[in-house]
Amino acid sequence: MEAYDREEAKDLYENFYARKDFKHFPWADPIEIRTLVNALGLRGKLLADIGCGTGWYTELFRRNGVHAYGMDLAEAGICKAARGFGGGMYLTGDALALPVRKGSLDAVFLSGFPTYNTQELRTQEGFMRTLLGLLKTGGVLIFRKTTDLSGRKTTRMNHTLSQYVEHFAVFEGFRIERRFAANPLTWLIFRRHAMDPPGSAAATAFTKLSGLPLRATVVVRKLEGA
Repeated sequence: MEAYDREEAKDLYENFYARKDFKHFPWADPIEIRTLVNALGLRGKLLADIGCGTGWYTELFRRNGVHAYGMDLAEAGICKAARGFGGGMYLTGDALALPVRKGSLDAVFLSGFPTYNTQELRTQEGFMRTLLGLLKTGGVLIFRKTTDLSGRKTTRMNHTLSQYVEHFAVFEGFRIERRFAANPLTWLIFRRHAMDPPGSAAATAFTKLSGLPLRATVVVRKLEGA
């Protein structure tokens, strides 16, 4: 959605999660989350999965020793998460008005968030500053967006990885720690090396040849004094 409307978004996702869910990859997603947890030192840390939907990724973080909780605007998603993954903590809430103190989180996970379905990424700078403000010194924000790299608007805005990197480069006091493209196949083949340049290049080449989307991921870390 080009302009975020809270009630429109809530209705959209309530109806969506009442009927179905987004596609997950049970053979590859656990590799991805385990790799991120190990690479970023998240075991034992406090993480908020913003826009958690039915809790799939929240649960994968939790299984890897992260104190993860999920938050979503849609109560239907949160109810499914609570039923499906009883060991987790899930809250209904608006990402634009989070009940979380500044500087209280070790990590934020933001995957496929709808306000980023916009032509102009700079319109999201205020929202992103709010999320980055939740991090402790040394904390990380993991941003992930599905894209076919085309630059076209379909059901989403298909930015390139470089465009997402440029978006995060404007935030002072934060270092871009990781930037990579991956898909389920490259996680299976390269495993933890899917984040390295050869794995990222393979995922990018596959998408350019096939048109099938990949996941562009940018990880930023909060620096001392930020």
